[in-house]
Amino acid sequence: MKEIFNLEKIAGGTVNRVVNVKMKRLIENIMDTSTEALRPRKLIVTITVIPNDVREEASVDIDVQTKLEKPKTISTKIAIKKDMDGEIQATELTNENGVKGQIYINDDGDICDDRGEAIHG
Repeated sequence: MKEIFNLEKIAGGTVNRVVNVKMKRLIENIMDTSTEALRPRKLIVTITVIPNDVREEASVDIDVQTKLEKPKTISTKIAIKKDMDGEIQATELTNENGVKGQIYINDDGDICDDRGEAIHG
């Protein structure tokens, strides 16, 4: 069968270059540990052909898109309070359960408060 349309050569090879760039981004997204590993990613090439009224010419639009996995949601807990001057303060709770006022022993064996600061006694 005779070749009618060569996608690799169309627009001076631009489509091929764009597909390669988008595929690289897709692979980088797969390797990103902040995304879900098993979710599918997509590379979508849409070719739209709009012929003229006598069917002797056509405009061709080629759109290359990706559907990537978004990063996982990062969750933490904060303790919120007012200080002696009435100013609002927020501090991340770094203990394992994220419980305000709870002390814990960190990986280095230090006793720490709920903000992760070592308690010296």
